[in-house]
Amino acid sequence: GVCESLRRSETPLQRPPKLGFSIHNYFFAKALDQVRPGGIVAFVTSRYTMDSKNPDARKYLAQRAELLGAIRLPNNAFRANAGTADEMKLLQGEAEKIRDIENKLTMIEEKYPEAAQQSTDGAMSVPAGSDMTTPLDDGSMQKFPAFEGKDLDGNPVKSDELFSGNAVTVVNFWFTTCNPCVGELADLDALNRELAEKGGALIGVNTFTLDGDEAAISDAKDVLAKKGATYQNVYFASDGEAGKFTANIFAYPTTYVVDRSGNIVGEPIVGAITEKKQAEALQKLIDQALAADVG
Repeated sequence: GVCESLRRSETPLQRPPKLGFSIHNYFFAKALDQVRPGGIVAFVTSRYTMDSKNPDARKYLAQRAELLGAIRLPNNAFRANAGTADEMKLLQGEAEKIRDIENKLTMIEEKYPEAAQQSTDGAMSVPAGSDMTTPLDDGSMQKFPAFEGKDLDGNPVKSDELFSGNAVTVVNFWFTTCNPCVGELADLDALNRELAEKGGALIGVNTFTLDGDEAAISDAKDVLAKKGATYQNVYFASDGEAGKFTANIFAYPTTYVVDRSGNIVGEPIVGAITEKKQAEALQKLIDQALAADVG
C-alpha cells in the first residue's frame, strides 16, 4: 500500500478523463477537482497507482497538485500491525464490487463508443458513485421506477400522477458539478416549453439532492436560476426503488423518455443534448411517445 498527500495547486482543473482512468485513480482525480487551491488530499492506495506502466493518472495528478509526501507500506502492514484480517476481507469484497463497476464501464464503452469518446470532449461526465441502465431485451416495456418525492420548493410529487398527467415526460438526471449537465440546462428549459405546448413536460433529477439534502438543494436552485431554467426538478429517497435506479446511472447527463403509462420509451440518451446526435435521438423518442399517445 501507499499513503500519499497532495496539495491542490492554483492551476485551473479540467474534469478527469472518466472512462480513461481506473476507478480508484478516477476518485483521486475527482477529489482534486473538488478541493480548493491550497487544499490537501490524502489517500491510501495500492502499489499500482505509483507502479503502473501507464503514467496518465500520475501525470494528471502531478499537473494539478504538489506532492507533499508518500510512504510505501509493506504489503502486510495492516494485517501485521493492526490485526485487520476482517477488514481485509471486507476490503476484498468491496474490491470485487469495484471490479464489477469497471467491467460495467468497459461494457458501456463497447456498447456506446461515441459516448465514451464524448466523455473526454465534455459532453458527458461520470461522478463518483455513479451507468446507463440497460433496457430490457425481451421486447417488453420497462417501467420507470415509482417514487413519491418533492420538488426543490418542497411541493409533493408522485410519479404516477406526474406521468399519467403528461403525454410524454422527459426525465433528465444530472448533478451540480457536472459541466455537461449544467451546459445543457438552458436547452432543457427550452425543450420543456416546447413539450408543454404538446401536453408533455420535462423534469430534472439532481442526484446530489436525493433524500432532501438542503445544501445540495440550495446549490442546485442557484445553478438552475443562473441558467434561467424554470422546469421542475424533483428528489426522492435514495433507498427507494427510484433511488436504487439512480445509483445504477454512471454516465451523466442521462435522459429518459417516459410515456403516460410510466413506461420507458427506447434507450436512455447518454450525454448532453447540446450535441446534435443526442438532441436528434431524444426528439425521435419524444415523437414516438407522442404518436403512441395520440394513437
